[in-house]
Amino acid sequence: MTPNLDAARMALDAFLQNCPCDARLVALHDTDADGVAAGVVWQRGMEWLGRAAVRVLPGRERNAWTDANRAVLADQRPDRLFVLDLGSQSEPILPGVPTCFIDHHKPGGVPQEDTLISAYEMVADPQHVAAGVRTSLAACGHCRHGLGGRCWHGQRLGGARAV
Repeated sequence: MTPNLDAARMALDAFLQNCPCDARLVALHDTDADGVAAGVVWQRGMEWLGRAAVRVLPGRERNAWTDANRAVLADQRPDRLFVLDLGSQSEPILPGVPTCFIDHHKPGGVPQEDTLISAYEMVADPQHVAAGVRTSLAACGHCRHGLGGRCWHGQRLGGARAV
């Protein structure tokens, strides 16, 4: 569990730390307002870091663990998977693909090797998780060396502007 924003930042940093800069990152996110917002913030943050980012919407049932959603995700060939605002379970979505669940709902578990960033019991207001994740992405410097050594503070990268 992530009891506060600092813990959320550290969990995201740890998840990205061993992720190659050219890894294919895929996010599956809910289709409601907070799910779409989380997906867009995630995508823009990853683009800002110079990473390839692909967003995928779940099928009508909005369940990451259905065979149909697993097939769509597998077709994307992710090196890392993010699941945003769709809950969490102990069962992996794509076995062998490191997954980071970012959510505010009551956790239903998390696969042993995966990461859960949860605002469910967070001391801070759960509505601030998206801002915390964006801040974490902005603070993460693991891919700076892959951007030609440029300073990424305040520069335009991948069409996004640092704030």
